[in-house]
Amino acid sequence: MTWEQGIAAVAGALRRLRPEQIGVIASPKMANEDLFALRRLLDPRGIGQVAGQVPPRVPGDEDNFLILADKNPNSRGAELLGFGADARTVIDAAGARRLKFLWIFGHDLLAGALPERDVLEAFRVVDTVVFTGSNANWTSAHAHWVLPAATWVEREGTYTNVEGRVQRFRTAIQPLGQALAEWEIVGRVMTVLGESLSATRAEQLFRQLTEAVPAFAGLSYQLLGDAGQPLAGAAAARP
Repeated sequence: MTWEQGIAAVAGALRRLRPEQIGVIASPKMANEDLFALRRLLDPRGIGQVAGQVPPRVPGDEDNFLILADKNPNSRGAELLGFGADARTVIDAAGARRLKFLWIFGHDLLAGALPERDVLEAFRVVDTVVFTGSNANWTSAHAHWVLPAATWVEREGTYTNVEGRVQRFRTAIQPLGQALAEWEIVGRVMTVLGESLSATRAEQLFRQLTEAVPAFAGLSYQLLGDAGQPLAGAAAARP
């Protein structure tokens, strides 16, 4: 498989299928920039069968002081950008044969609390399953196409923590092989579709995000610095 073939397969499905035949499961491990880019791809097409949360098989440890059960770095950002729904809704739609295309980001659906039988049935009946992530797992093994994503240490971007503080992370090492940030993968799909993210760097995409989503208004990479900054107004409140 080449990048060109994988991107063409995704773009072809988005061009060919009706919105209600497409399902997307994003991840709260994705950066704000990735999730915003995905919205830029999905929203104009009216694709509403989307989710982002996959309940863990074993709940994370927590206390009443600092430790939270949710170990994902960007659950708040995913919620603000419209990817806070439970993946069960998408898997149920797939298992009922309402979906023909399923795009999964990062998750190993067979390692979570979703019933394994339902997940495997979804994989069996959906025409095309695409996995985008940094590590091979049982979900990627069942995918028709795998688009390799860079890890957080191999790229830059921002996360929004549970208290509503937006924080930067920076590139520490070069991406392994041909891996790309998720927003870059989405951008390649959009290019094949004759569209553009109008961004070649994560910072440019973040600037677009701050202009489009009121909760992020007034923020910039420079303002975030090393300590981060809270979201605007009530949006910063912890859910």
